[in-house]
Amino acid sequence: MNDTRFMQQQLTQGQAADAQEKARNNKEGARRAIRAAWSHVLYAVKTPDTELGKAFDLEHLGLSAKDRNAIPAGVYDKAKADDIVKERLGAESLWLKLKDLWPTETPHLASGEVAEWFSAHAYMPKLRDRVVLETSIREAIGKFDAPFGYAEGFDQATGRYAGLIYAKAAPEILAPHGLLVRAEVAKQQISSVPVPPPAPPTGADGSTVPTVPKSGTPGASITAPVPTKPRRFFGSVEIDMNRPVKAFDAILNAVVMELQRSTGAKVKLTLEIEAEAPSGFKEEDVGVVRDNTKQLKFTPGSTGFSD
Repeated sequence: MNDTRFMQQQLTQGQAADAQEKARNNKEGARRAIRAAWSHVLYAVKTPDTELGKAFDLEHLGLSAKDRNAIPAGVYDKAKADDIVKERLGAESLWLKLKDLWPTETPHLASGEVAEWFSAHAYMPKLRDRVVLETSIREAIGKFDAPFGYAEGFDQATGRYAGLIYAKAAPEILAPHGLLVRAEVAKQQISSVPVPPPAPPTGADGSTVPTVPKSGTPGASITAPVPTKPRRFFGSVEIDMNRPVKAFDAILNAVVMELQRSTGAKVKLTLEIEAEAPSGFKEEDVGVVRDNTKQLKFTPGSTGFSD
């Protein structure tokens, strides 16, 4: 270590700069060599029925060396382009896969077990991540003729499901131990719950609005006018930077898609970014960010750096 420091002190400024440049070039050359050598992507596929005794076969994709992306990004882009990895799974496609694996005598499945099926079985679609699966589950639960319901848990003593919903918007984030409940089981429990009588109409101050006798019909009454429906929604939320894609995807499905259900509804999304660096941002980073914001068409008047 001392010898290295001594040698560095003996170099002129030009020699040191030249040595650093050569080191960078050598490192880049090694990176390109590794990237060029990585040319095959292997993945498991379902074994044809005629080939007995084999759990799966291996297929491969050719990864071109001219693709300058990092290896993980290059592998994913190639798999996505060849439709090997799916970024979206429709509710119908999900149910087609589940109904053949779901034992008929089993009233519910753990959502974690379903996720393991997609990871462990070669004949299941290969999904980008668990967000894709959870999005598909939420879409299926919210359908008018939902193939299954959803519950947060099951009470063995009473035989009833906690937090059971069916054919309704699913929660923004599914519980870690959430259950998919067969449609007939979910509908049976929901139909057995007595429906409370409708509450009397209330005024703006929360007081009960009395019914008004209808003119010309003794004893008859009419209820107060139906209050007007809200016409505008607005809201803001802080995105979790540890899982920004999952958080944003949850917002799209739980809020934006629900707002778009109303006929003629128009939704506008605006992304606000606020960043602070106690010691200041590096000059090279400032330049990159400014160029990128111009290319991405950020609003000039509300975009920039300040002290």
